[in-house]
Amino acid sequence: MKRRMLVTIVSAAMAGSLLAGCGSGQTAGENAAAADESADTGGEEVSGEYSSSEEVTLNVYNWHTERAEVYESIFSRFHEKYPNITVNYIAYDDDQYYSMLSTSIQSGEAPDLFATSGTKKIVFQNYVDMGACMPLDDLVDFSSYTEDQLSWGQIDGVTYMSPAALGDDYGVYYNKDIFAQYGLSEPQSWDELMEICETLKANGVVPFSLPGLDANTNQWFYVTMMIALAPEWNNNFLNEGRNDFEDEIFLESLKTYEDFRDKGYFGEDYDDMDANGAYMYFSSGNAAMMCDGSWMAGTFSAMDDVNIDMFHWPSKDGRIVQYDAPSTETGFSIYAETRHKEESLLLLNYLMTYEATQEVANLGNNVPILGIPGLEELSSPDPLMNKFAQADVRVKGFIDKDALYAKEGYDAFSLLNDSLQNILFEIQTPEEVQAAMIDMLDPAKYEK
Repeated sequence: MKRRMLVTIVSAAMAGSLLAGCGSGQTAGENAAAADESADTGGEEVSGEYSSSEEVTLNVYNWHTERAEVYESIFSRFHEKYPNITVNYIAYDDDQYYSMLSTSIQSGEAPDLFATSGTKKIVFQNYVDMGACMPLDDLVDFSSYTEDQLSWGQIDGVTYMSPAALGDDYGVYYNKDIFAQYGLSEPQSWDELMEICETLKANGVVPFSLPGLDANTNQWFYVTMMIALAPEWNNNFLNEGRNDFEDEIFLESLKTYEDFRDKGYFGEDYDDMDANGAYMYFSSGNAAMMCDGSWMAGTFSAMDDVNIDMFHWPSKDGRIVQYDAPSTETGFSIYAETRHKEESLLLLNYLMTYEATQEVANLGNNVPILGIPGLEELSSPDPLMNKFAQADVRVKGFIDKDALYAKEGYDAFSLLNDSLQNILFEIQTPEEVQAAMIDMLDPAKYEK
């Protein structure tokens, strides 16, 4: 198990102070008016009528220990705007984070702001049910964001987490030299990608590197393929109050995955490869493509001995499909019982500005979400990451929703992972996997 790490960031004005109690600190702002509701979330300096000079310390929880330096810079500039407000950044390793956050909430000593994964994890619903998250709609101007972008931080239509302008995506990384050798170019349609696979196979080149022994990384291939196969099905998943796993298109996706195995598009070595082995297999030129997340862009871009690019798996009608997965750790909730409501709202608004968001984007770990007013200039220093940002349609994957409708005791994410692996190793048929996924959902949760 990884060692827990605690990172505390205190701005220069308070560098010698001790860490204040989570969410407690000095009493200031309890009776203050709400933060300026007209704050521009698109890049202008947060402004308003805030004029308190009382020293206030805000505590912010996150699981990104590696982002300590970035948040130190962000909070330092926030401190320049509001000299009486100091911000502590407290980060735990991800395998400890939710346990530490839950303990702090239950003890009444929660941080003023905290990151969650929004509706990507059922724990977000639990925090809202506990009354730990402050409703934000009447306190923060979210007009720059679409309903879909806000939905990741909403429960029953109420916003409890600020939206993200950075995201994660899935795509197809490919070896440009192998493509050039056989006169191949990035596919513009589903059929063109199938033709590429056949050309590669005919020339003794494995089309896709797949880690059969790693159920989690193995899923990235399926997700990348599935959102292109059925973009509308994914976007409408469970919207009509019925079990969409019963649909023929879901079964077709499982059969397509099986078909890729049978056609030899994964080669013959997938059953012996874990994630590291699959990455090595691809980067060594043994396979021409590998489906994975945008978080691998920096790794592939940094490779000097292999020429790697990426494309989005195109839909059957030729659309460039982008997975709509906001990087929700760049969004934050405010503790409902914070003693510093006004200051917490000021900080939340500042974290949504172009200035703060671009600094996180400069890490090169996330895809800029294009089209948000005031944030149009967001970019990544990684060219592959900026390429991920280009698409015709954004698609929400069903795997980010089905966990919320699972029966008690069911882990929807693990069930899909294990089931895909079982198809790969011929332990289960697509029909059996479909039946298991149908049974996993609780009708009481998805029926309207």
